[in-house]
Amino acid sequence: MSPNNSPFKFLDAYTKADKDIFFGRDDEVELLYDLVWRSNLTLVYGQSGTGKTSLVKCGLANRFAESDWFDVHIRRNEDINQSLLDNLEQFEPEEKDNNSKLREMLMRKRQGIKRTKSTNEKAKNEVIHHLRSLYKNYLKPIFLIFDQFEELFILGSQEEQSIFYETIAEILDTENYCRVILIMREESIAQLYDFERIVPFLFDKRLRVEPMGRSKTDEVITRTTKQFGIELGDQQVGSEIINVLAGGQGRVELTYLQVFLDQLYQAAAEEERDQITFTTPLVERFGNIEDVLGDFLSRQTLAIQLHAASRFPNINANAVNKLLNAFVTLEGTKRPLRKEEVRVGKLEKDQINFIVDELEQKRILRFDNKRLELAHDALASKVAETRTADEVALLQIANIVNNRQKEFAATKTLLNANELGLINVYRRRLEEEELLTPVRWDFVNRSAAANRRRRLTLAGIVLAVIASLATLALIANGQRLNAQEKATEAQENLEAMLEAQENERAANYQEYLSRGNAQMAQSRYAEAIQSYEVALTFDSTGTEAQDSLVAATSKSDAGSIFNQLMSEGDELYARGMITYIDAMRRYQEALALGFNNSLAQGRINELTGKLVTAFDTFKDSGDRFFNAAQTDQATSSYRYALEQYRNAAKIRPNNRHIQERIRQCLAKIN
Repeated sequence: MSPNNSPFKFLDAYTKADKDIFFGRDDEVELLYDLVWRSNLTLVYGQSGTGKTSLVKCGLANRFAESDWFDVHIRRNEDINQSLLDNLEQFEPEEKDNNSKLREMLMRKRQGIKRTKSTNEKAKNEVIHHLRSLYKNYLKPIFLIFDQFEELFILGSQEEQSIFYETIAEILDTENYCRVILIMREESIAQLYDFERIVPFLFDKRLRVEPMGRSKTDEVITRTTKQFGIELGDQQVGSEIINVLAGGQGRVELTYLQVFLDQLYQAAAEEERDQITFTTPLVERFGNIEDVLGDFLSRQTLAIQLHAASRFPNINANAVNKLLNAFVTLEGTKRPLRKEEVRVGKLEKDQINFIVDELEQKRILRFDNKRLELAHDALASKVAETRTADEVALLQIANIVNNRQKEFAATKTLLNANELGLINVYRRRLEEEELLTPVRWDFVNRSAAANRRRRLTLAGIVLAVIASLATLALIANGQRLNAQEKATEAQENLEAMLEAQENERAANYQEYLSRGNAQMAQSRYAEAIQSYEVALTFDSTGTEAQDSLVAATSKSDAGSIFNQLMSEGDELYARGMITYIDAMRRYQEALALGFNNSLAQGRINELTGKLVTAFDTFKDSGDRFFNAAQTDQATSSYRYALEQYRNAAKIRPNNRHIQERIRQCLAKIN
């Protein structure tokens, strides 16, 4: 058998057509089915690689009768509101006018034309019009499924988010036949709080998809191999596979399992036997691989790099990694790109096309919705892990420019002198790596020109004063003509001398200012303070250096406070669920200091999912005590319930169910 005919899903999600090979998630399917029936908004979240998309696309889709399921799958692409409209339009029975009001509105946005106050209303009306048309034509409940929903926060603007929130709120309020399902990574849940202000019941119906335990993983291995006609050499094979993947944790991520089974199949097929068999020795050959997906990516990247070098002898030695990085955001998630948008420094177009084709053949890249993207978010995380500190710094600077240019139409704010100084330090690298588009470079250049004009205006005022004083002196001496010539010559000499001195001072000032900015970006605050102090010796009135010195000093002083807050947060976190919310407050205070955002935000992201679980635990425990008290009328049970509900209220103080139960418990106790 050929290794290329592997039947395993690898990095692809299961779809409705895969019903006969989708195993191990029966319990989760039933839970999700129940949630979706009871609410028109459901949140599905979990770690990357746990199979969230497969659970919805295959498990839930097959749980519904055909007459009760009309699914519309939406990814953000370039704009989630436009994508929602495009996906609805494709199901319309009659061809619609492509120049709809919303389409024109979204195009105006991308071209930087100011919106009217009724834009959000137009967006909502256009989407709801299409929803009602679909329901009228198909007479089925409509399920709007937003996959990889975290892309809205990572790649979208505040305006895009605001329009989406209001549109969904309107759908939930008026279209009873419509169900909304949001699928996202759990580390992005903290980004949903603005959405919750518009839709207060956002978190009421949610399902956290966990990695599979040993028994469920064994079921997947046994039933899948049987379905594909693959023999297991002995009863220990399934257990050996789990041992390799679980790493002592006892749980397995579905993505890693599919990749590993695919690799086993490839290895078994290379033995050219008619019957594919997974044996313990075969599994043991992979047993020393600590990271199955990372190992796969490394091997394929090296193979493609060698193949590219044989085709293009002068190609960059790190070409494949550089190209993969283009498809990964600073946050380590997928970045979909149109083929013409793929740009990599020092790589020619034919080289890029060659590597892209190779990555598609190796199932690392795929073409979806007219865009290229990595086959799975787990791959994006692996690519991000290979970045150096210097590469991350470059991406951070590019992000600053991208975000400021994206918001310019609304804010009318150009880059400031500090930001321009930082860009100048890395300008050559930014150009070489092609991290900024021509539009973004134009924004940088316009910002630099505006900054120069401001400085020239100040210089012009100084020269005008000098000229006025010189003219008054000549008039007083009564030697107008001769004095004018001498004054002109003297003024020219003075201006030349002042200009040379000013240029030298400005160059030195800018050099140390830029050096300090670079050190700030690397959190080297003590060195930055020294650089800013030197800059001020060349221009003691330099407001940028003064402000930066204050910021650097503040950051340096904030270090000890930051460490104390993080230490207190860690201690509270370790105590357990009761003090999770107190730990979160410490971490948020630490984040507000801006000292080490990545560390504080990482703790917050980690704790956010824990808080959701803690709330559910307290609520469920409280409900059990409350229900028991209803039966035995024991005051102590109400007291126990009250304690649990109050713990839950610390996490979500505005939850209506919790507040009502607290009121009921107090009434019973009193």
